[in-house]
Amino acid sequence: MNKVTIQLLKDFEVECLKNLAETIWPSTYQNIISQEQMLYMIDRAYNPNALRNQIAQGGKIWVAKCNELPIGYTHIQPESPNKLKLDKLYVLSEFQNQGVGKLLMDTIDLYAASNSHQRIVLRVNKLNSKAIKAYLKYGYQITSSIIQDIGNGFAMDDYIMEKFISH
Repeated sequence: MNKVTIQLLKDFEVECLKNLAETIWPSTYQNIISQEQMLYMIDRAYNPNALRNQIAQGGKIWVAKCNELPIGYTHIQPESPNKLKLDKLYVLSEFQNQGVGKLLMDTIDLYAASNSHQRIVLRVNKLNSKAIKAYLKYGYQITSSIIQDIGNGFAMDDYIMEKFISH
């Protein structure tokens, strides 16, 4: 694999993030949620106005690139002065298990530590065993579970996972 770089998302790249999600999500969620729910969630989470709004509210989106082509991304959002929410972390399937996820996780941890955040929380679908295993590997622990109505007849059935940051 060629060198992978991690860069903050530039405003003109916001549109391409939805395209990347539309490529990654089907293989990630094909046996977990319906096609209809997947499209509904992508449309809500990746519309350019929503992404720009999240960035304006202090969110950070980093994109992993190989040969300048986006291959993955992560998004964090501040929840309180000492807590971050890891909202998105995805890597194209052909680049998984090659250290890209680790680079993105290290970027998050470094950001959290250098900005005095004490913990990072995330939600992960209870049936997404691959992601749960990865988060456990990176020091996250399951702390609770939640079922949330997200509209349009859909619900998210997730674990809440948390990691404490050492400074």
